Amino acid sequence: MTYHPSYEKIFRKLYPVYRKMIGRDGQAILLERRKTQYLPLVEIEAIQLAKLKNVLINARENVPYYREEFARIGFVPEDVASLADFKAVNFFIDKAIVRDNVDAFLAQNRDDKDLNWHRTGGSTGTPLNFPTDKLTDAASASAIMKALEWWDIELGARHAMFWGSPSFIRRKRTDIFKQWANMVRNRLMNRLFFLNYDIGEHNVHKIYELLERFQPQYIRGMPTSLAVFAKLAKKEGLMLDKGRPKFIHSACEQLFDWQKEIIEEVFRSPVVNTYGLSEVGDIAYGAPCGNMHVMDEDILVELFDYIGGEKEIVTTQLNNMASPLIRYRTGDIAASITPCTCELNSKTIQGLKGRAHDFILSPSGKFLHGQFLTHIIVYEPGIRKYQVIQKTTDSLDIKLVIDEGYENACQARIRSAIQSYMGDEVSIKFLIVDDIPLTAAGKYRWIVSDLGPLDEHI
Repeated sequence: MTYHPSYEKIFRKLYPVYRKMIGRDGQAILLERRKTQYLPLVEIEAIQLAKLKNVLINARENVPYYREEFARIGFVPEDVASLADFKAVNFFIDKAIVRDNVDAFLAQNRDDKDLNWHRTGGSTGTPLNFPTDKLTDAASASAIMKALEWWDIELGARHAMFWGSPSFIRRKRTDIFKQWANMVRNRLMNRLFFLNYDIGEHNVHKIYELLERFQPQYIRGMPTSLAVFAKLAKKEGLMLDKGRPKFIHSACEQLFDWQKEIIEEVFRSPVVNTYGLSEVGDIAYGAPCGNMHVMDEDILVELFDYIGGEKEIVTTQLNNMASPLIRYRTGDIAASITPCTCELNSKTIQGLKGRAHDFILSPSGKFLHGQFLTHIIVYEPGIRKYQVIQKTTDSLDIKLVIDEGYENACQARIRSAIQSYMGDEVSIKFLIVDDIPLTAAGKYRWIVSDLGPLDEHI
C-alpha cells in the first residue's frame, strides 16, 4: 500500500464535510474543546454540572426507566447543586439492566434516525445491543482528534490499526463484499489495517514490510495483538525503522507492563493507554505527559467501592439525550481520579484495570484475538452469556446461557465462522448451561485458555 502526501490535505477538507452531512460533526465540537481543555478545573466542572442537570431533567421527563426510578427513590434533578450532591445519590445501572429494558432507556421524544446502534460484548461475554445518539458520536470523534493533536498529529494522517471487526467474519459467501468494502474504507481513511484474527509466523515479515513502506504517523491497536506481533518480530530480528510511528494508542483492553515493554522495544515508540466503551463513547486518552486524561466535557467519571476493596468506574454521558446512560457501572477498575500537573486541566484516571483478553491458538499456529469469537457470537439471537474454553489447539468448548430468542441453527453458523479461520479440523462442542459463575475474585472470564502462557507458543 503506497501513500500520497497530498491525500492527507484532501482528506482534512472532505472528511469534516462528510461528518457534518451525517449529523455527527466532530470538527465543530473540536473547535470548542481546544479551548475548554485549558480552562481551570473549577470551570470544567461547572460545564459538567450544567450538562449533567440537563441530562437528568431530560431523563426524568422523557425516558421511561429514569422517570420511574427517580420517582421511586425520590430523586429530584433540580436539587443537584454540585457534583458532590450527585455523588451522594444512591442510583446505579449496569449492562444487565440496560439489556433487559432497552426500550425503557430510549427517550420518548427521540428521532430514531439519530440513533447509532452498537452490538457489544467484546470484553464481558454479555451481549448488548444499544444505541448512542448523534451528539455522543460527534463528541467521540472530536475526542480522538483532540488526543491526536496532543501529539502534533492532524486529522487524516496515515496510520495503522491492529484491530478486529464483525464485518471481517466470513459467515456466508456474500460476506466477501463486506470485506472488499472494508478495504476501500481503510484506503479512504488513509489507514493500514491488520486483522487481529490473523497474526502469526506466517505473516510477521509481511506485516513488518508493510509498516516500513507505509510509515504510519501513529498506530492504534489492542495490546495483546500488538504484543504478539512484537514478540514474533523480535524473534525474527525485526525492529521498526522507517515504519516507526510517533506513538501508539493501546485500546479496548488492559495494557500490562510486559506488553508495553515489548511493544515499545520493537515499534521504538511510546505506548499510551486509551479507554472507552461502545455503548458509552470515548472516555479517556493517554497524553504525552504520561497520564490518561478524561474527556470531562462529554463524560462524568466517578469511582465507587467494588469487590475486594477495589474502585469501580461508573460513567454518566453528558451529551446523550436520546438514549442516556446515567450512573452506568462499567465493571472496570481504577485506583483514583486526580488532576494533572501538565497544561491540560481535565481529570486523569490512575491505575486503570480493564479486562484482559486471552488468545485462541489454531492448529496451524495462527493467533486469534479473543475478540474474534465475540464478533461471531454477539450477532446470534437469544444468547445472554457465553464462555469459550480452549483445552487443545484443535478443540473448543462453548458454554451458552440462552433465552427464548435462541435458535439451534446458530450453532452451525458459529461453527462455520470459527472453522473458516481455525480450520475444519477444529472440534467445537456447545453446552447449554443455566449460568456461568464468576471467578473467586468476582470476575467473569468469557475466554478461558488452558494452553498455558502465550510466551510458550511464540
